[in-house]
Amino acid sequence: MTHRLSGFAVLLALAAANVVFGQSVQQTREMAVRNDIKKFQDDDSWVYDDFDKAIAVAKETDRPLMVVFR
Repeated sequence: MTHRLSGFAVLLALAAANVVFGQSVQQTREMAVRNDIKKFQDDDSWVYDDFDKAIAVAKETDRPLMVVFR
């Protein structure tokens, strides 16, 4: 009985840690995306969140287009 109870306690602790760590990672990712948007909005060498404009700039400059989906 004690072995079964300690196994359950370990499982419960791991589940709780997963919830806490998962939320922390999600918040970190959201902050990273928001910081990227702020950084690249004022940079003319990047086209952020405007696919049609990116295609036009790529054609004008005769350069390839790199698209990242998040």
